[in-house]
Amino acid sequence: MNDLISYFEKNDDAGAIEIALCEAEEIAINQEDEDPADIVANFAELIPGLTGSRTQGDTFEVHFQDRTHEVALEQCPSDEDAIRRAIRDILHPAYEIRVLRSCLGTDTLAFAIDTPAVWQQIDSQFPDVALRLFTPFMDDIRFDVPS
Repeated sequence: MNDLISYFEKNDDAGAIEIALCEAEEIAINQEDEDPADIVANFAELIPGLTGSRTQGDTFEVHFQDRTHEVALEQCPSDEDAIRRAIRDILHPAYEIRVLRSCLGTDTLAFAIDTPAVWQQIDSQFPDVALRLFTPFMDDIRFDVPS
């Protein structure tokens, strides 16, 4: 994972930054109907040490460093949402995840991950571009229902 600030420093056009991030594979991409293990694997490409595993019964565990977050799977679209939120929660406070705005309401979701200090610097130096590109991954964002 490269420092996201470098992408903002090279260009002040939100569209160009989005393209550069995607081409450099600096974005975790999830497709609709993905298996929990695949969702975790997509994020793990950017965050070494993030893993996930299916447990007995209908649960899935997300692991990072010395922490584990268990998710009860209900075999419905909200499972994907629950896995993403578990990833967000287990990475906090070391990392902050933001959602690429252009993907909201589509069947493909994209997430950028960096430290809170980097996001604070981006918000401070490039507030308009950052706001056009990303939204914080908050609880009120729902991916399992059309927007």
